[in-house]
Amino acid sequence: MVSPLKTDDHSLPSRDISYAYAVAMYFAQRFEIDLRAILYTADYHGWIPDIELSEEDKKRYKDTEGLVDGATCGKLIEALRRTDWIKEKKALAIFERACGHRNKLAHSYLATLDFDHLTKKKEDEIILGLYRLTHELYGGSIITRALREHCEIEADKLHASLSEFMKDLGIESYEDPNRHFSTRKKKK
Repeated sequence: MVSPLKTDDHSLPSRDISYAYAVAMYFAQRFEIDLRAILYTADYHGWIPDIELSEEDKKRYKDTEGLVDGATCGKLIEALRRTDWIKEKKALAIFERACGHRNKLAHSYLATLDFDHLTKKKEDEIILGLYRLTHELYGGSIITRALREHCEIEADKLHASLSEFMKDLGIESYEDPNRHFSTRKKKK
């Protein structure tokens, strides 16, 4: 049987490195998805000033929804920063660090490592480094998750109020599928 860790000309990451990397990327992805959800929900409900798009952004994303769906992590943070909705500079600094880690993991991290000459000591160092990245990504993810939950709770409160108002008008089953990022119906 051929080892799953060796190809003909290159070694691959060990299972332990692969696991540590997968955990780090999980938190990186959660962080980025939560940023999208925060921007979408806050913009949809008008809780933040309109997200101004540069001419380049208008060409690339067309509108705010396109930006939320397609922008990079850095662009999402930049858009959030421009709204001035999050005043805490420490939170924004945590977001910037987490985004930098996410980008490094997604674009270059594994490709920069030499798995052909990996020692146990070097493997342990790599795993420890990934745990450190994960710790920072987790910090960003905790903050974005809390903000997302806050947005979704407020959106549900508003929806409940609108549902009651619609019942008073004789509309028994009012449902706004767009009140949350995860339940919205995308434009066609």
